[in-house]
Amino acid sequence: MLDNFRYVFKMKSGNMDFNEEQSNINLVSVFDSFIFSNTYLCERNKNKLSITINDQIPLFLSSRQIMFKRTINNLISNALKHT
Repeated sequence: MLDNFRYVFKMKSGNMDFNEEQSNINLVSVFDSFIFSNTYLCERNKNKLSITINDQIPLFLSSRQIMFKRTINNLISNALKHT
């Protein structure tokens, strides 16, 4: 949560670095870590979180890793909080 406050503060102050280089992201690894980190929230709200990656989607994605992870994590955690 502290990391999110720093992120918002950087955005509002104009000190955000949008020049992060792209890297290869392993989607299975990223989503596994999100499932693991959101296990408590799932159990508390009596939800079940599972992710299926279609065979047509490549397992590696070239993107800005920090921004990608932050975006996906926000989507997943918001969905879990509001269901």
